[in-house]
Amino acid sequence: MSRRCQDVRIATTDEPAAPGTHVPTDAEPFIGQGPHPPVKPWWHRLVLIVSLVAGGLAGLAFVLATPFLSLIALSAFQGDRMLVEPRPDLGALVVAGPADSTPAVPVAANDTVDFDRLLPGADTQHLLLTPQVRADLRHAAGVAWTQPDNTAVTVTLLEFASKEVAVEFSRSYIELQLASHDTVTIGGDGPAMAFLEAEASAISAVEIADEVLIFVRADSPADRLPDTVVAVESLLHEQRDRL
Repeated sequence: MSRRCQDVRIATTDEPAAPGTHVPTDAEPFIGQGPHPPVKPWWHRLVLIVSLVAGGLAGLAFVLATPFLSLIALSAFQGDRMLVEPRPDLGALVVAGPADSTPAVPVAANDTVDFDRLLPGADTQHLLLTPQVRADLRHAAGVAWTQPDNTAVTVTLLEFASKEVAVEFSRSYIELQLASHDTVTIGGDGPAMAFLEAEASAISAVEIADEVLIFVRADSPADRLPDTVVAVESLLHEQRDRL
């Protein structure tokens, strides 16, 4: 008896093989004579190799170019920031004292601040704010004078790196004032606050104008405190208009 597999006649052990026919043994694998897959032309492999090399070079170029692209973007951003109109010299924007007043030593001048005079409270509280001022302060300027009625006035301007920093410092300053002084109602174009320093018969006020903080303090005789409040409010308004 016999069987067929893909048109190949294989002799079984039950019948002898025809002359010239090779009969595979048990140790030999059976190899069919079916169709073989077509062999791709050599240029197909060349295209694949070229594609892989081109992709690798493109990835390498992107990795190498990324730092330069970042620098270009940063330069463009800084260029936009440089287009912002710079603020004039802060010292030139400080209000001037009355003609009949006597000049005095200001709290701040030439970007230097006398923190003992600016900040209320104990020295230990000053230590908490002083590093912040020195790290974030850009410019500082001020003026001081004594009026004929012996009222001592100081106006101080502190310009910080940003409005957010100015707001943070003003909050700290207000907390120091509230710890030992009462508030006084005062008007202003911005978020102004004033405090009564009863021990010194003085009115201190602070107002924020963008990244600049305005400090006004007037030390006057006790019987002139109502007039001093009005004077401080007027100085705040005048100083803000000059910024």
